[in-house]
Amino acid sequence: MIGRKEDMSCFDYDDYREYLKDYIEALPKKGRGFAGNLAKEIGVSPVIVSQVLNGLRSFSLEQAYATAEVLGLNELDKEYFLTLVNLDRAGTQALSKHFESRKRELLSKHQEIKNRVKTKKELSDLAKATYYSNWYFVAIRLLVYREDINSIEDILRQVPLPRVKVEQALEFLEEYQLIDNKDGKYSWLGTATHISKDSYLVNRHHQNWRMKSQERLEFAQNEDTDLFFTSPMMIDTETAKDLKKAILDFISAKQDQINDAPAETIFSLNIDLFKVI
Repeated sequence: MIGRKEDMSCFDYDDYREYLKDYIEALPKKGRGFAGNLAKEIGVSPVIVSQVLNGLRSFSLEQAYATAEVLGLNELDKEYFLTLVNLDRAGTQALSKHFESRKRELLSKHQEIKNRVKTKKELSDLAKATYYSNWYFVAIRLLVYREDINSIEDILRQVPLPRVKVEQALEFLEEYQLIDNKDGKYSWLGTATHISKDSYLVNRHHQNWRMKSQERLEFAQNEDTDLFFTSPMMIDTETAKDLKKAILDFISAKQDQINDAPAETIFSLNIDLFKVI
């Protein structure tokens, strides 16, 4: 693998050549020597790569697949890249229409947050109904990520809850392998969960944390980490779509930083963007 620019996505492009050109341009020294190295990696002459970039020919599907591998694209990005190549190669209107439809499907799939968040565990509907019923199931699970919080007493010092509720939550989290319990010492199991936007529980999940946001707003102590932002605006649909994309890109870009951050305390990120009327 030659390397990849993590801040670039082929989903931002309608033409795979433009994506490759911008990719190369963003490399150190503006990608000097990259085209030659790419040609060697995918087993073609540098002339072919040059001709492709200049629009004089198109990659074969084999060459396109090898290029996607060299760039280190994930499976979804790779499929979109290949669809762009197929669209460029299509020789009939009917075939072009077919790949345009596939392109739209992949773009829609890409927009789904569940394909941007690293989800490792799928709970049953019954388990989800409990897990997303109240904020403290999620909060308690997050708390035991800290190495110094591993007992019921530790958790009770962090959250204003009756002991019985904490015990019930811990029992549930352990049963569904969301946390581990060894001799009364609780720890994180390294799994991640996600609830899709079409779930009947998603409203409840959002409401739980927005209520906590309201509580924090009412009793805020002007913490440097607190931010409450509301901005009614009169804009057009295309601008709203652009804002949505920027928010999704932000969430995706920050996942690794969030995952690697020291476990110190619980924060909640609530972002709302919706049509009012």
